[in-house]
Amino acid sequence: MKKVLFISWDSDKTNYLENLFFPIFSGLQGRGGIAVSIFQFSWAQSEEVDRISFLASKLGLDYYHFPISKRFPTILASLSAILFNRSFLVDYIQSHQIHTIIPRSTMPALLVLTILNKVRGMGCEIVFDADGLPIQERLDLGNLKRGGGAHRILAGIERRMLAESSKVLVRTQQSIDWHTEQNTELNSEKFFLVGNGRDVNKFHFSRENRNEIRKQLNLSDEMVLVHSGSLGPGYSLDLLFSILKGLHQRKFAFRMIFLTRDPEYLINAVPDEFKSEVIVLEVGFDQVPDYLMAADVGVSFRKLGIGTKGILPIKLGEYLMCGLPVLMSKGIGDMDALLGNEKSCFIIDTQSVQLDILMDWFLGISHLNKAEIAELGADLFSLDRTLDDYQRALL
Repeated sequence: MKKVLFISWDSDKTNYLENLFFPIFSGLQGRGGIAVSIFQFSWAQSEEVDRISFLASKLGLDYYHFPISKRFPTILASLSAILFNRSFLVDYIQSHQIHTIIPRSTMPALLVLTILNKVRGMGCEIVFDADGLPIQERLDLGNLKRGGGAHRILAGIERRMLAESSKVLVRTQQSIDWHTEQNTELNSEKFFLVGNGRDVNKFHFSRENRNEIRKQLNLSDEMVLVHSGSLGPGYSLDLLFSILKGLHQRKFAFRMIFLTRDPEYLINAVPDEFKSEVIVLEVGFDQVPDYLMAADVGVSFRKLGIGTKGILPIKLGEYLMCGLPVLMSKGIGDMDALLGNEKSCFIIDTQSVQLDILMDWFLGISHLNKAEIAELGADLFSLDRTLDDYQRALL
């Protein structure tokens, strides 16, 4: 049995641990050969921690939470969390005979680097989950100053972790190309592509569920678009709103659903002229598939930049598996090559949106076979496929 320790670093609102990694790790344990423990550092309140801990327990996952103080500046709070928990981490690795440590992204990488010699002395394998290209994403959004002190420190941590790891997990081929071009001493064979898969037993298409939710939302024959998940400057809401404005001006009947844990973000963001056509919902993760089935088009937009090369949006798989055609922006990870020739996918060049062509596509999607779209989604983005990816990387 290979014992794996996964280390993550999160805000108080991110829910990808329960939605993405818990099903993956539970699935790996169910297949046998791997047992997973999880260390999560976050700013979450105790109620949220208790909820996550309960979910982990139900799935048979060992979960430990380490609080990051809100009383100090972020950098000081982060460094304190690392320094005060290093000895516990070392003791845990030794007492639980951990074989593989997976730090996810930069701060967990720093934590592991501070105890690198001890970890190596215990014979542990280090597998770096490089995520997407998180540092590049922050540069793209202006959250980091290129060449500034913070940028140099974070880039240095990432560069050393890439070098010290025996394996690196990424979500796109473009991530591999980026890292090996920036660090020519890296061997591309140490990189492993892993997916962000979803369970086909939860994400699928059901006509009955679709009709029930549409009835609840008082929807009739209008076209329903849906955005599921995070919001923020990186999600090109201005592009989405410009499209919705064009539909509204052309008197094209539509509704726009946002499924998000951050509904406050939209309060002042939605333009008044079509605010009545927007529905904002905060629903539990188990309810998300039903609301996706009720829609007609899934929306996945990102602000284009170097960082988007590393992105594999979880929502794209969810949309397709629920039978939804997808409207996505150009340049997201490997998606242009993977989905560019599919009739169920419309890829927008954000520099030149041709609304008339887009409307023709909208008018034609009713003729698409939802079962075939769901099958495409399952082939590309199922949890089983992702479990195969992880087993190749870890066993």
